[in-house]
Parts: sequence; C-alpha cells; structure tokens
Amino acid sequence: MDDFSHGGNLKSAQDKYGIRRKRIIDFSANINPLGLPPGIKKLISRNINNIINYPDQDNTLLIRALSDKHRIDTDKIIIGNGSNELIYLLLNSLSPKKVIIPAPSYSEYERAALAAGASCIFPGILTDGKIDFDLKDLNGTFGLIFICNPHNPTGKLWRREELECLINKCRKADIIILVDEAFTAFVPDEEKYSVIDLLRSYSNLAVLRSMTKIYAVPGLRLGYLLGSKV
Repeated sequence: MDDFSHGGNLKSAQDKYGIRRKRIIDFSANINPLGLPPGIKKLISRNINNIINYPDQDNTLLIRALSDKHRIDTDKIIIGNGSNELIYLLLNSLSPKKVIIPAPSYSEYERAALAAGASCIFPGILTDGKIDFDLKDLNGTFGLIFICNPHNPTGKLWRREELECLINKCRKADIIILVDEAFTAFVPDEEKYSVIDLLRSYSNLAVLRSMTKIYAVPGLRLGYLLGSKV
C-alpha cells in the first residue's frame, strides 16, 4: 500500500516547502469552504471556561440530540474522535475476513481493514456509476463493503434506491455494508441520498457521519456511527 497520509497537515506542508501557513491553499481535506458557522463559534466561546473540565464520557447530550435528529434509538449511536476512529473500531469489532473497497477511495478504509487482519478487494467504479464486483468475490466468507456517498474522490452520488438494492443483496449474502456519509450533508435534498432511515429495516447496515467536513471543525475531531445494533 502506498504511504498516503491523511490530508490537512498544514504544518508538514509549511515545513516541507518553506511557505507561510497563510499562503497555503489546502485542497487535501475537503472542508467546508465557508468556514466555521457563526453559531458554532459563539457556542464554543460561550463554553470556553468548561475546557478545564473533563467532558461527559457518555456524550449524553450529543447522543440525545442525534437521536432526535435522525429518529433513531440512543443505543444505536456511537460517538468517536473523528470518523477515522470509528472506522477502526468497527473493523476491529467485526473482524471481517475480506473487505471490498471501491477504487479509488479514501485510503484509511484499507489501513483499517489491514489492521483488523482482513484482505482487501478493490473493484473499480464503472462510467455508469456501478461498482464492478460480484458478491461471489467474497467466496462465502464473512465480509464488509465500504461505500462512500458522495464518493471520495470522484464525487459520484448514488441515490437512496440504488444503495438499498445493494444493501438488500448484501443482507442475503450475510455481508455488512458501511455507508460513509461524510459528505452527504453538502448535497441538496440529502434525504434522497441518505440511508439512515434504512437502519430500521436492515441489520447488516451501518452509517458513518462526520461533523468535521460540513461544520469545518477538523480541530475538534468529531464523528458518529449509526447501526441497527452497535
């Protein structure tokens, strides 16, 4: 595997090229170009004195808010220090034998799979948007499929109906599917593309969300995982 690191490391770029940070235009991390929302900035300022205390380890208020937002039970939500932590957590918990990762894709999927002892299959994405693979590639072994929607880095966007068809096929083959919706919040009419509501119907589905991208807060490291059972 090529040694590609996570994007957004401005300090590294600054040191490597001798450029002042203010002159760097960062295209590597896909953060909301509008920047930090004023409401979040005010919220952080209002609570800055609480930084001297350890946070609630159970994330009670956040989980309750996400439960209300997505209409999902609180025991089906896990909070992580960014979505990366949750990718590793899920792979280590499930220990799949094989993992399907459409290529090209986010390199951390492969890193997490290899760290969990899984072998990886890299089908390409065809010009019509279909993924060029057969579930038989898993040869009956317990497996997992990563789908990033919208896809990173191509921007391919699968409609909810297309994904449900794949989720259903995976269920029949006893395969877990993780839909990474890190960028779904950028899409108009996001409910046409999100599969969060399908968690009520498919026990083989997990959905990953990142607050880093849409709220432009990579320094806070915040993401969450939704599942029918987590």
